[in-house]
Amino acid sequence: MRKVLLAFAMLLTMVTPAEAFEPCYLWGRQVFGITAEGGLVEHSFCLDANRSAGVTRWSGQNVVATSGWGDVSAVFWSGEKYSYGVYYRVVGSGLFWSADLRDWQQIGIKTDWSKFTSLTSAAPGVIYGTEFSGAVHRWEHLGWQDGTNSWGPETVAARMPVGSVLRGHSRDGFIADTGTVNIWSDTFTKSKIRLTVPDGVEGSTIAPFDLAERYPNSAFALTTSGSKLVLLLPGTCAKLERPWLAGDEIGGGYTSVFVGGWQKPRGTGPVEWQCDGPPGGAN
Repeated sequence: MRKVLLAFAMLLTMVTPAEAFEPCYLWGRQVFGITAEGGLVEHSFCLDANRSAGVTRWSGQNVVATSGWGDVSAVFWSGEKYSYGVYYRVVGSGLFWSADLRDWQQIGIKTDWSKFTSLTSAAPGVIYGTEFSGAVHRWEHLGWQDGTNSWGPETVAARMPVGSVLRGHSRDGFIADTGTVNIWSDTFTKSKIRLTVPDGVEGSTIAPFDLAERYPNSAFALTTSGSKLVLLLPGTCAKLERPWLAGDEIGGGYTSVFVGGWQKPRGTGPVEWQCDGPPGGAN
């Protein structure tokens, strides 16, 4: 009887093993979900070519923090593609910088960062923020690599329609929500591509990304049911209209999502692509 009770006690203390993922041999991308409890979960998305239908493109998962993210109103990555990058987040009216998502230091102390409806980065240390009026502000954080509080002059780069929100930057320009989701030129002078958000996807959570010509104007977002992380890929490469297709769900219970840096575990070679890639694919 004693042996039975001991075995039962050991069973109760066992930790459920983490979900198993297939290895990612080529490019990967970090994607983060903030939980309703204020935690932070990192997912790794694999960009290997020709992944079979039965193999998920998600290649890893890690709990970065169990608390401390509930009061974060904005967060985004800034850096050099396929290389070094850092993170910015807004808590209250303050802007904070981090190289590892764990240790944070406040910068930009003279600005009330809570007044911007969206914040994103299009180049290392270059930050854009929109006001509800449509004014697009631009800053250059000269100390982006080490977090020093050194800045270039703030400018108003453009004026977009009232209520516009910048979701992020892609190869073709800024993905912005002006009532509909569009890709705007880097000068904010015109809308170049109209994107259709599929049913079941929460449009306010879109976090754009691309990988050269392989994944142009794609995005991650959350589902409207279960708040799962979902991939958005262009279903057609038409020039003016580009409907997204949703797939590859993972996780759940997230309140927002943001994209981190690139990972290249090993090897070289092509990755999946959608538009403007090699002949014989989607068009």
